[in-house]
Amino acid sequence: MKLTSLERKVLWGLTCHPEMSLKALSRELELNYWSIYKIREKFRREGLIKEVLIPNYRALGFELLVAGYGSITREKLQYISSLEKAIKNNCEICESGMFFAFTESYRGFTLGVMKNYTQLVKNLLYMDRITGLREIMRRETPKLILLPLEITQLPIFFDYSNLISREFGFPTCSRRRILNPSGTLSRNEIIIMKELVQKPAITLKSLSEKVNMSREKVRKIREKLLNKGWCIPRVIPDMRALGYEVIVFAHWESNPMGIIKIERNIKNLDIDLSRVIFLAYNPLEGIVIALFKSLGESREIISLFSKFVERENVLIREPDILFLSLEEGKEIKSHEHHPILSSLL
Repeated sequence: MKLTSLERKVLWGLTCHPEMSLKALSRELELNYWSIYKIREKFRREGLIKEVLIPNYRALGFELLVAGYGSITREKLQYISSLEKAIKNNCEICESGMFFAFTESYRGFTLGVMKNYTQLVKNLLYMDRITGLREIMRRETPKLILLPLEITQLPIFFDYSNLISREFGFPTCSRRRILNPSGTLSRNEIIIMKELVQKPAITLKSLSEKVNMSREKVRKIREKLLNKGWCIPRVIPDMRALGYEVIVFAHWESNPMGIIKIERNIKNLDIDLSRVIFLAYNPLEGIVIALFKSLGESREIISLFSKFVERENVLIREPDILFLSLEEGKEIKSHEHHPILSSLL
């Protein structure tokens, strides 16, 4: 898809400043309000952007970030079909904690959150009844990674701003620090959060009518959720339309002292993370998701890990890396967080 120079600037602005109103964004970009409005509506109609609100899971009491990855034989593809059908039918698996899953033919990865290990086991048992998950794990041994949110850093959570900056030649955006709000939310606040996460663009009038609360009360709660860091706004561009063909998932195991060394000297390290859209790590291991325009280009990520191994003594073994085709693959779960919040009600 070819974009005009104005459309490129607006897309860059939307990904860099997803929290801004259009009026504030027009001042930031020094562009006419109506021009930005028309372009944003065009992006929405054509599906070039997806606006999402990501719950602050750590603040909400979730303890585990869960990632699974691997491959299965073609004979076992019916399990993936069963899983996809279960998700579409809005059964209990929708509340299992999974918020993103990408598969290419017979391999792929998933991301999710769990309140605790007990919930994880319960959900694995439930998924096994529906999809035969245990049979997959017995024969194909896909890997399951448990990253405790208490000690896990999440510096990049589906943030496309620097990738868009690189693509269009705009200045790199400064990533906003994810706030860690204190206290707990009331039931009404969780209800409104769930509705906002499901439909981020919903108007105050529609939202107040749906939850049967006054518009002023809803407005104050929405401001609290956004300003205090209970929800994180993001704009997700359609990277296929912009010519990206490869999504890379990597999992590594770390030398704790090496991670500490990098964190202390991160500003002095020559590391280009502009292609990375998701990054989570703790002293023992981590995962990363990055996007590239070709398979050859995606080999850059191997070079990145090689530098870590040789120069910084971070990794204790070669990382596991999946190279998946955006064109042939599909997202069987795409930034859908609102079902997970049902478990809080």
